[in-house]
Order: sequence, then structure tokens, then C-alpha cells
Amino acid sequence: MQQLSGLDAEFLYLETPKSPMHIGGVYIYAPPKDGVMTFERFRNYLESRLHISRTFRQRIVESPLNLGHPYWLEDPNFELNNHLFHTALPQPRGRKELKALAARIFSRPLDRSKPLWEFTYVEGLDGVEYAPKGAFALITKVHHAAIDGGSGAEILAALLNPSEEVKPIKTPKPWTPERIPSSVELLAKNYFKAFGTPFKLAKFVYETAQNSVSVAREVVDKAVQPPPMPFTAPSTIFNTSVSARRVFGGTEFELEKIKTIKNSTVGVTINDTVLAICAGGLRKYLISKDKLPKKSLVAMAPISVRSESKKNDMGNEVSSMLVSLATHEPDPVHRLNLIHASTRGSKTYAKAIEANKLMNFVPSTLAALASRLYTRMKFSEIHSPFYNLVITNVPGPAVPLYMNGAPMITQFGTAPVLDGLGLLLVVLSYNGRISISATCTPEIMPDIDAFLGCIQESYQELYKALVIENEPNKVLTSKKTRSTPNTKKTTQKKTATSKPEKPAPEQAASIEKPEKNGLEDIHQEKIAPENNETIEKNEKITSEPKKILDNQN
Repeated sequence: MQQLSGLDAEFLYLETPKSPMHIGGVYIYAPPKDGVMTFERFRNYLESRLHISRTFRQRIVESPLNLGHPYWLEDPNFELNNHLFHTALPQPRGRKELKALAARIFSRPLDRSKPLWEFTYVEGLDGVEYAPKGAFALITKVHHAAIDGGSGAEILAALLNPSEEVKPIKTPKPWTPERIPSSVELLAKNYFKAFGTPFKLAKFVYETAQNSVSVAREVVDKAVQPPPMPFTAPSTIFNTSVSARRVFGGTEFELEKIKTIKNSTVGVTINDTVLAICAGGLRKYLISKDKLPKKSLVAMAPISVRSESKKNDMGNEVSSMLVSLATHEPDPVHRLNLIHASTRGSKTYAKAIEANKLMNFVPSTLAALASRLYTRMKFSEIHSPFYNLVITNVPGPAVPLYMNGAPMITQFGTAPVLDGLGLLLVVLSYNGRISISATCTPEIMPDIDAFLGCIQESYQELYKALVIENEPNKVLTSKKTRSTPNTKKTTQKKTATSKPEKPAPEQAASIEKPEKNGLEDIHQEKIAPENNETIEKNEKITSEPKKILDNQN
């Protein structure tokens, strides 16, 4: 039996019926070469690998009156069938139906009386344009108390393989479930643990002081600017109370083109570039609503501090940084440079203290009470936001992965939204692609299609400014048609001179557009020149972007 850290426990305390605290995603697979994947075959495959992660068979046991953080223990009542679900998409079985299903699944909290995870196996993806015949999807949910982005990726990677061949695994050690302790036993265990807290606190203060001195030296030596302070972010339409319903969607980009943008500016990282694309999309969307604040939006970006030795452990090993997104800046290149300066400073200051260590010294009763009061009293609508949104970036493998011989085609991620933080963006990379997924509520963002279109337009704007305008005679070659490792690829070319048709302002933010009969490939991203005028309130959202995964519950 292992006690949760303060940060892991906080994800339990923050959970409410309208704010489930799980992370997850939608993963689409092509069928394996040796035949059709079935639910039973998937179930048997997963069952043979339950020993890879303790997350699969451990449940939580909460301390009486929250007098101590909860504990993980091996669930004596574990039953795999309680965590696996099987369904098929309704007609026309396209991405709209897939995302509607995912939105409903993501809106429901996990059952705390069982291990905190669920997988839904989805077949019948005939109308999903980039999915071949026989494709299937997995919609996953794992509680944030059990994993962070880093450990979640490791768990998923443990179920996947860089080869089509399913390699045999070592015979696992016999699994031994644990007895659920009584309330008296839990109280006694927490009583004795409390004696060690003063010594741990003293060590924590000493280490933090050392880190602070080191950070101060680095700040002086490198002339690093300080990050935005909490509660200094402007109020936006995203910073209000949330409902229990969800909208979820995503769009993709070619990693090589993101790298090309990155390489066009000295010192800039891929993370800076992705943040700049997101920032440009946020700016365009808020302008379309006439809701762009004069002050820059602030994003919180989690930073994994998980060591290699802990990569398969449960729980969260994170710090975080606050980043100014420079949404007040109309020029996309200058915005990118401002974001780079902000991330550089934030990373330096983030070294001083780790969130997971700090939360260990917050009393569990106080943490649980504060979390509940904050939600029930709607304090998020009274004070300035801590920050405006979360943008989490989880690097993935650069090579194709297979699950029981079935190649993974694409992935889109989700994470919790809370009162006061109603929008969250998840950035995932895989096999030469980067996906940006948005999770929100329909009351805050009824037109997630339009928002994702703004992100695509922001990318095009940045690519044009840093790549096309530096190479005026360049002819853009679209990436080869999405394929699994088993399918052939085709190449198409597009020039940089064609202009997209501009929608009418009243239509720009609407997602109630008829589906096109032709299925367009996500890789055929049109990079169109735009005028160089400053973006004002009449700035338009381009027409529906390529391959946006959208829907709302």
C-alpha cells in the first residue's frame, strides 16, 4: 500500500461531477496485416500486459475525514471487464460521430471504487476519411492522480511496439491483491506518518533555498526576464465556471514544417513555435468575438521532472511555468520572439520549486476543503485568473507504433477543465505529425470548429512570414497522403500563390456548415498569402480547416 503524494491527491480533491479529473485521448488504428482486429483479441492482448503498469490493478482507499492523503492498493475485487467497453459508431460513422462519442465519455467521472481507468473499443469507422477499412479506435481515460503526461505516454508505449511482430513478454510474477484496511488502521498509519513531516519540511526548505540561489545567479548571468505572476492574467471568456458537458476537437500539422519555422528564428524551440501557433489562434478567435483583452493571455505549461528511473511509476512528477502568449502583439514573428523570451525566463524560475514537493506539506483536510469551497462558492468568477488556460506538450515517438500488429494512425489528447480554467490544449507528437487538441464546454466555446480553424490560420500566417516570404520562389509540396506503414504514398504539389476564399463574417465562427462530399486529406495544408495589415476586429476566420476533429456533447 502506497500513499499518494500531495499533488496526486489534489487531483482527487479537485474532482467534482462537472470537472472529472482524468486525462486520455482518441487513438485510431489500422487493422493488422494478419486479419481484422476484434474486441476479444484486444481484450486478450491487454490482459496479458496488465502487469506492465500498477495503474491497471490499483485502486484508491481514502483516509477517514481526509486526515491523510489516500492510498493506492492492489484491488482485491479487480475485474478487467469493468474497465473495457465495446461499441460501434452510428451511421454515417465519420469523425463527427467519433468525436460525439468521445465527448460523452470524457464528460463522465471515473468510479473511485475501482482502479481509475477505462478503455472503450470503437469499431465501424467506415466514414472516417483517413481510416482504412477495418480501422478501429480506442478512447482512453486514466485519472490524473495516477499518471501525468509523461508516465501516461510510457504506459501507452508499454502496450505498443515499434514492430508489427508481437514479441513474447516475460512471464509476470504472480499478482497478489491486498486487503482493504479498516478506518482505524488508516488513522493509525497517518498518525505515525505525521511525525516525519517536520524533518521532511526542513529538508524541503533547505533544497528550495539552494535552488533559489542557483536560479538567482542564472537570472543575473543570463539577464532572464521573470515570468508572469499568478493572478495577473486578464479575464477572458475562457475564465468562468464550467458545465458537465464537453466539446472536444483537434487538428494536425507536419512536424517538418514546424521545424522549418523553428529553424527560421535563432534560439527558438519547437515548443516555442507550437505556443506561438496556439497564441495566434487564441488571438484570432477572441478578435472574432470582440473579446480580445489589451493585456496578453497567460498560459500554464506543465514541465515533467520525472527521472528516467521513475518513468514507469504512478503519479505526477511535474513542475510548471507561466508563459506570456503575447496575444496583444499583431505581428506573428514578433509574437514568436516574445514567447521565446517568456519561456526562457519561466523555465529558469521553474527550477526553484517543484509543485509535487510543495503539495506534500499542505494538510490533506485543508486541501480537500479548500478545493470544494472554491468550486461551490464560484470564487473563480470573483478574482483575476491564476492564468488563462493550460497548454500541455507531450512528446511522442518519431516512428510508427503497433498494438498487437495494428499500426496506430493518429492520436488526440484531452485533460481536465475546471471552474475558472475552461479551455485546455493538449499537444502530442507522433510519427512526423503534431496534433493540437482542444477541450472546453459548449457554453464557453460553442464553435470549436471555428477555434481550430483559427489555429490552422495562425500556423499558415507564421509559416508564410518566416518561410514563404524568405523563399519567394518556393513551391510548397504537400506532405504525402496519410498512410499506415502498410500503404503506399502519393504526392501532390500546391503553389503558394492561391488564395483561400474568405467567408462572410456572420458565417466565419459557425460550425453548422454542411459536410463536404469529397473527403480531403489532412496533409494537404494550403499555405496561402495574406495581406500584411495589422489584424483588427474585423479579422476573419478562414473557412473550415483541413481535418479538424470536432464535436460537442
